[in-house]
Amino acid sequence: MFEVATEAASNILLASLPLLDRLLAEKIACSVRVSLASQGLFINDVAVRFAAQLLYELFSRGRLTQHGVVVNLDSKRSGPIEVDPQTWERFGYILADKRRDGEGAVAEAA
Repeated sequence: MFEVATEAASNILLASLPLLDRLLAEKIACSVRVSLASQGLFINDVAVRFAAQLLYELFSRGRLTQHGVVVNLDSKRSGPIEVDPQTWERFGYILADKRRDGEGAVAEAA
């Protein structure tokens, strides 16, 4: 909890609580519920940490040994996305030379 320094500040805070409650109930809480239903509570923190590590590796070594990380919240596991065309094919990406149509143009990725 927190301590309010003056009685006037305390009165202002108490007077604003119903408004804050209403805002939370109507807008923010709904948005938070929707977000938590579609993703985990701390998934953004996890994604940022993995992304920061990838950037650190890229800038400090000049190359990446993995392209990213797959995080499975149900099984509480994560695994690297290897720098490998076959790995990316499992995600639906195909090398341009494998996607060429009969006219030599590159077909759209699915």
